[in-house]
Amino acid sequence: MSEQRQKRRDVWAVVSNSTPTEGEFWYITDTHSWVFGDGSTVGGIPFGPGTGDFKSTAKATVDPGWLLADGRTIGSPTSGANLTGDQYRALFTCLWNDWSETTAPVTPGGRGVSADQDWADNKAIRIPNRRGYAEVGADASPPLTARAVGAIWGEEEVTIERTHLPAEGLDLTLPRKFGSNEGSGVGFSKDNGTTSDGTGTTENMGDGTTLPIQPPSMAAYIWIKL
Repeated sequence: MSEQRQKRRDVWAVVSNSTPTEGEFWYITDTHSWVFGDGSTVGGIPFGPGTGDFKSTAKATVDPGWLLADGRTIGSPTSGANLTGDQYRALFTCLWNDWSETTAPVTPGGRGVSADQDWADNKAIRIPNRRGYAEVGADASPPLTARAVGAIWGEEEVTIERTHLPAEGLDLTLPRKFGSNEGSGVGFSKDNGTTSDGTGTTENMGDGTTLPIQPPSMAAYIWIKL
């Protein structure tokens, strides 16, 4: 048996828990597998990406069975969504059941009694918008903050405020010489004949430019499986 045929045989054994007999033809794609004997289909077992799976890719043209995860709405043929048709029903149901109204809103009127009923009522649901967002695992992982699936947070840059600085005081005393005009300091004026020291504030430092906080990253197209 050739190396290629043996690889096909091994893959089929993994997906089907059985090994086709010699002389059969194996056909394997990224979504289904078939084994043919005398021209009839013996079996077809789905495997690979499932509805709701994400995939990153360098390809700008979306493959059949996938959508660019760009925040558009999907719904039934008469729903008025951005993308309409029965091919979107499985993804509609997946997002309706597994995501919240906050992260996958249903319009109009929000979620009803079930995904099937909302589909029949010609409502639309918004798919995730993955453009520009990094990905982390959902749910709780103490001591990290718990994140709901589909939640969005974070900033690309921040402005440093006084509340961000350590609680450290700075005492400033500017001595002046008694009986002279010497010793003027920042924040107070010269007065002859005084024995008191002067106190004041320093000039502002910095100009309020925001601070980038993004790690080194690489962008790719993100698709979601129908």
